[in-house]
Amino acid sequence: MKFRKFDGASLNYCSLVYNIHLPLYFVCMSYVQYPDMNDRIFSFEDILYSPILIDYLGYIIDEYNDKRAKSPEEWSKEKRYFINIEFNKLKSDILRIKWDELLYYHIVASPYNPLSYPLLIEYKSKIIITPTRLKLAREMMFERMFHDLISGYLSIIYENDFQKEIMNLLEENDCIIKDPVNNEDWIYISDKKSATFEFDLMALYKDFILIIECKSFHPTAFYHLKDAVSRREERVKHFREQYIKHIIPWIEDNLRRKSKEDFIEISSRTKNIGGKRTKQFKINFPKELNGIDKTRIIGLFITQYKEYFKGFPEISQIYYEDLKDFLSRL
Repeated sequence: MKFRKFDGASLNYCSLVYNIHLPLYFVCMSYVQYPDMNDRIFSFEDILYSPILIDYLGYIIDEYNDKRAKSPEEWSKEKRYFINIEFNKLKSDILRIKWDELLYYHIVASPYNPLSYPLLIEYKSKIIITPTRLKLAREMMFERMFHDLISGYLSIIYENDFQKEIMNLLEENDCIIKDPVNNEDWIYISDKKSATFEFDLMALYKDFILIIECKSFHPTAFYHLKDAVSRREERVKHFREQYIKHIIPWIEDNLRRKSKEDFIEISSRTKNIGGKRTKQFKINFPKELNGIDKTRIIGLFITQYKEYFKGFPEISQIYYEDLKDFLSRL
């Protein structure tokens, strides 16, 4: 399956879901009508507390689907559209389900435990099972897991591609992003193996040092849209704190050192785009930056979302298409 990229500034989230999987599109559309995620037609957070629940529902469906009436002709006093059974009988019928209080709380609704979408119902000391309802719930669970998987996969691709795009934009606008001695990119810079901080890119522009964090469009699952904005704001806040508390002092301290060479060498660590393991890395700053004033160290939060969060004046939040204009004003 091939996926095209979406512009986060103009994305229609339901269209994204539609292009990935049609049934999920209709579920998504229903969620537009229920903005309060704690009171919806189907509570994913409650139901999917454990992935093994999908297996458990499958066991119940297999056991009881053929023991119910599937048409009016099959209806009788003994065979109805639902199963009405003692809980102990349910446990003995399906020994593979490991019942505990938490599992019971999540899937069995009762007057003492109301659920938005009850899977099983406790009524008059018995458990009511409707296999068709369980089939629908199980399908929706699979859809959620599928959507989360695709969202995570696309996020990694977008993140790597977006970082490369920013590197190209920096070079096109006369920024130096490669070390002048070892010719390696200044990417994923951290101070040590047990990192105090890490940032995505570093560049030199005129007599400025640019500390850059790149945040690409993240294809947020439709049931988390409300949370996505606050998470993006948290990322801005985190970068601001790292920039003020750790990154600026680290650069200032290292660039106070005198050097007889043409460059001031700083020990750090780096990794490849998309990589996980870091390696030792020497950053070589031109000695002209010795004793640089911290006003010449600029923190940039570059994003594919054209949105700006208030309360972070120490860093510059930039929509990536505005990067050229920003640099021209330095």
